[in-house]
Amino acid sequence: NFRKNCSLECGIHGKCFYYINSPKSFCKCDQEYSGHVCHLKHQCSCSSDSICLNSSICLCPLNKFGSKCYLQHTSCQPDNPCQNNGQCIPINDRINKKEFICLCGEGYMGLNCEYKSNRIDVTFRTDVIPSVIFAHWIIAF
Repeated sequence: NFRKNCSLECGIHGKCFYYINSPKSFCKCDQEYSGHVCHLKHQCSCSSDSICLNSSICLCPLNKFGSKCYLQHTSCQPDNPCQNNGQCIPINDRINKKEFICLCGEGYMGLNCEYKSNRIDVTFRTDVIPSVIFAHWIIAF
């Protein structure tokens, strides 16, 4: 929630943002900077495709893990096990024995997004469109 008239001066290495549902603000610092107003420069030892939150905390992309994000998950590579353009999310095996979960796109479901979601298509011939349509739906639980 960025506003032009933010109450903090974050310098050239940060931007001021307001918390949602609060009048208080904070500075979101550029990579390699931290501190209340983004004035502290630090050396980042995280992998290049990760986000360095400060000198000791790295935010890893989905396919990497470890304190510096140099280790790679292999459960989603080299072939995505999720079908129909589902997104593969690696899981920490200390939490769950299954190595990944699939985030399915709209219209798909299942452990690997292999099933189409339930759907009913009603079509009419274009030359015969009824003026009244009666439909009866049965919902099964």
